[in-house]
Amino acid sequence: FDIVGIAETNCGKNKGQWYKDNKDKFRIHCLGNGKGTGVALIISKTLNKYDCKKREYKSRAICVDLVLPKKMTICVMQIYLPSKKSDKVNVINSIKIQLNEAQRKKEKVIVMEDFNAVPSPAIDRNNNSYSQFPESEIFPLLSSHDLIDCFRIMFPENTGYTWKRDNSNEESRIDAIWISHRWSDKITSCFLDDIKLITSSDHKLLGVKMLKKWQIKEKDEEIYSNGPKYNMKLMDKKQWLKFAELVNVERSLTPNIIKEFRIAKSLNKVYKLFNMEQAKSIKTIKNSETFKKEERKLNMLNYSMEKIFSRNNTNNFEIREELKAESLVHQKIAKAKEKSEIIKQIQKAIEKKWEDLKDNPKYIISSILDKPRKSIVMDRIVKEISDNNTIIIIEGSEIKELVKEHFHNWMRKRTTDAELFKK
Repeated sequence: FDIVGIAETNCGKNKGQWYKDNKDKFRIHCLGNGKGTGVALIISKTLNKYDCKKREYKSRAICVDLVLPKKMTICVMQIYLPSKKSDKVNVINSIKIQLNEAQRKKEKVIVMEDFNAVPSPAIDRNNNSYSQFPESEIFPLLSSHDLIDCFRIMFPENTGYTWKRDNSNEESRIDAIWISHRWSDKITSCFLDDIKLITSSDHKLLGVKMLKKWQIKEKDEEIYSNGPKYNMKLMDKKQWLKFAELVNVERSLTPNIIKEFRIAKSLNKVYKLFNMEQAKSIKTIKNSETFKKEERKLNMLNYSMEKIFSRNNTNNFEIREELKAESLVHQKIAKAKEKSEIIKQIQKAIEKKWEDLKDNPKYIISSILDKPRKSIVMDRIVKEISDNNTIIIIEGSEIKELVKEHFHNWMRKRTTDAELFKK
């Protein structure tokens, strides 16, 4: 490892010391205030020689600036968010100041953190929650500063739990590493390792491997901030109801299907942008705020548009056609998966009912018969008699007998498929 972040060290403040492991040498930057606090950054000697500035906040956050060659600065943060809400707000405000400064100076950011919260309980906790609301304001803050979750980029559907409560089945993904979205293509692997025997910790080791070619071309690049994606203060009853409808729709779909639909939607927006701005150069369109916004969305979905532009980097018409075709492909994939998912759900429901019927047929049949159902009140019946003449019957008991007789006669005439019953 070149950089290691540790949370809840339970150590006091330390001005820094060196640690040697065989031929490798590491600098330890740490601070803390005893039990239940403390963070540390361990940086290899190769990178630590570029350390130019260190900041800290109340035993909960430490930040080191590494100024690399070619005017490349990396702001590395290790954060341990408290579980208490009032304490958490102060730490988040401090982080916001550091992120704003890094964005203003166009620094690249690496945030390693024990959040004590998850970005999407539906996939990041094992408590059967359907909520996709982030549990902390830290997540929209990171997203608004163009940072991406490394694990979720590599594994869009995996749970990846990093913490498990002792003597319990409760698990969650409260630890994460977020990096600048421009580095998404430099991630080579992301992994989890259970090191409880070494550390006696209830947290797993989360590791990310990246290409070390740090420098990224940024000529005339501008950084746009879209602001927080979840502004709770502006939500009113009407907006909550609208959001609830969207959640109910998404709950019926698997994350993989949603991902395909979102890729198709973003590609379609880029296609429309190129269609509207045909007179402009490709470079100008790619530097527009709309393009960068959709590019970030696609990066979060682990999809890159580079393959489209690498094949057709000069012809606007060909790019538009390829964007349109790619969008349609992902729409078809999503629809096919959705259809397959519905068929699977129907099959599971039938199999479950069949198993229940075999285990307790009397209960299942009774439950079906006892269900409230709509009925037709027959107060008269037209009965055909000889010579095509008809009579009207209004007597209740006679109507009941005629209907019962008709039903039994109809049931006897039905052909029974014996093979179907065997299945």
